[in-house]
Amino acid sequence: AIFWMVVGAFLCMILKFSEVVIAMNYREGDRGGLMYVIANRLPKLYPLGVAFALLTVFSSVGTGGITQSGASAVAMQSVFGTPKIITGIIFGAVVLIMLTFGANKLSKIAGAVVPILSGAFILGCLFVIMRNYTQIPLAIKDIFSSAFNFKSVSGGTTGFLLSNSVRYGISRGIFTNEAGMGTAPIVHASAQSTPFKQGCLGIFEVFFDTVVMCPITALAIITTGSHLLCGVSPVNFTMYAFTSVFAQSGQMFVALSTLFFGILASVGWSYYGKCCCKFLFKTNTSVRIYCVLFCVFTSLGACI
Repeated sequence: AIFWMVVGAFLCMILKFSEVVIAMNYREGDRGGLMYVIANRLPKLYPLGVAFALLTVFSSVGTGGITQSGASAVAMQSVFGTPKIITGIIFGAVVLIMLTFGANKLSKIAGAVVPILSGAFILGCLFVIMRNYTQIPLAIKDIFSSAFNFKSVSGGTTGFLLSNSVRYGISRGIFTNEAGMGTAPIVHASAQSTPFKQGCLGIFEVFFDTVVMCPITALAIITTGSHLLCGVSPVNFTMYAFTSVFAQSGQMFVALSTLFFGILASVGWSYYGKCCCKFLFKTNTSVRIYCVLFCVFTSLGACI
């Protein structure tokens, strides 16, 4: 899937730039997104804007809350033995506190934490790959042979498995960079900047996330053989790769990184939900109710 994630990313850059620029052009004050684009540019399709906002609210709870807290809980339990419910409570409480800061303060926090964590994670992956440099050619061969399914024996089987590989790769790529989903422009529209600059930042997001971090992580996993472990949760693949080189400290780093990245991702998704609630119900009360429910479901999601 990693090959098609990278290929799809270059198409996703076009999508990300376009949707961000459009959202910036049709925002209302510091609020924007697909729902406002439809309301202000395509008023006859207003029900589609409402549908998008509703679906984004539900998706923010599932994708942004439950999924992130669940992955963090698995990582923390594997390394520190922390009960999932404890991780869930801490996760939900921190998200609720951060939500009270507002978008500007959140962007400052993310701007300070994410580059440090990302840089440390990339350096760690590169060190793992270099320690297993003899496996790099085999890893690359494995990626390409899986992407094009060289091992297939019949035309029908080849076509089916190739289409599956493309589908999984592109869908996972979109999951990481959100290009074309209409959600990321919601937060871009809150920026005090020009549409072109924000569009370029959108391109960089896709490139750094899907073209840089994902392949490096994949190579770290494949060169160490972590992906061949049976009965292991996917969230632990990277953890095992780091452990093979950094021992216990590698496990701890990946677990804590998963927790911090998960919290920041949840806060970002909750901002999408807040903006959509504001669009749907026009009241601050609905936003406050959403924030409380988001944190409750996020805490419970850690136990799933």
